[in-house]
Amino acid sequence: MCEMENGDRSTRPTHNFTIVTGDTVPNQKLGPTRDHTSNSSTGGFIYWDRQLSFTPTDLGYIHPPKPMVVDLSMCIQFAYYIKSSIDNKNGTTLSLTVGGCHGSTLWHISSDDSQG
Repeated sequence: MCEMENGDRSTRPTHNFTIVTGDTVPNQKLGPTRDHTSNSSTGGFIYWDRQLSFTPTDLGYIHPPKPMVVDLSMCIQFAYYIKSSIDNKNGTTLSLTVGGCHGSTLWHISSDDSQG
């Protein structure tokens, strides 16, 4: 996890992430059963277990402990998995931002189910 943290000095998440595996994911129907990187049920990944009831202002937040050096030739790759137990009309949003609270969004998606 490269020492990633839940939140930062100005943003405190309402839902903290944990590290789980396909074997230990709390809900086998909602969580992935394999780690995308190693294609293994014992490989770890970040997991948010967002239970009912929740509000639109609830959030999970991952923050690197050190600033990252900007390199315009840099490529960022990651896998994500979204699965909701209810149809919430795109109630989950994932985004990748740079520059802190006054930064720019590089990528985002709103979904209830990423279809794996």
